[in-house]
Amino acid sequence: MGGVELLRSSLGLKMSFSKIGYKTAYFLNCPTHTKIRGNTVFYLKAEEHELQFTRVPLTFLEHGLKDIFARKNNKTVHETLTHKRYALLAPLVSRDHAAHLNMSLGSFLFELKCAGNPTYKRFLNAYGDQTYCQFRMDSSALSLKKGLYCYCLEGHIVYLGRTFDPFAKRVNQG
Repeated sequence: MGGVELLRSSLGLKMSFSKIGYKTAYFLNCPTHTKIRGNTVFYLKAEEHELQFTRVPLTFLEHGLKDIFARKNNKTVHETLTHKRYALLAPLVSRDHAAHLNMSLGSFLFELKCAGNPTYKRFLNAYGDQTYCQFRMDSSALSLKKGLYCYCLEGHIVYLGRTFDPFAKRVNQG
């Protein structure tokens, strides 16, 4: 088991990467009431690795965002159904919703949801129909760095990730 896998496993996070490859990482604090709010760094150990996470403040722009999936408009329903991930849904949707195959996927899914049809959830991941917020990372020397990062909420790590892009690009993309 690689370092990040072990770290995620010990934290109860269900994601995996093959190895750490970084000596420093960054944590992005969510609301300021987190238990670690007074600290600017904290350390985590995984096997022989010790990671130093540095606090990076976030600016919250919007809260209570719902039905984000409805904004997905880069593919039609038909284009989406050609992907192997949706192979099992293709016959059902093609039969029951043939008139909607040229509709944008987001509009179609939102229409299904509003009609009380649970099929829309089969297109989404486990978090696809939850309430979100929008935030950004301000420009700083840290925003140009790459590597490991985590999100903390109420003193607990809720997500641990790795990016090969600068942190600001990864965080600010939405």
